[in-house]
Amino acid sequence: MEPSQKKNHIMFMGVFIVAVIIVMYVFSLRSQLQEVRANQSHYEEQIKSLTSVQQNEALSKNRAVL
Repeated sequence: MEPSQKKNHIMFMGVFIVAVIIVMYVFSLRSQLQEVRANQSHYEEQIKSLTSVQQNEALSKNRAVL
């Protein structure tokens, strides 16, 4: 094999390895994003339930005072 062909093969292998690493990183970021979105929706549900409880408690206490 000629030296220029060897360099081309080594360069191709390097580019391939870098591309694989980038693809793996992107998939990792996607899974992390899905996890964050799931947590966000869970927290939004908790906030809604707490808000409704507080409003109901305030309403009942106001009625009791009046």
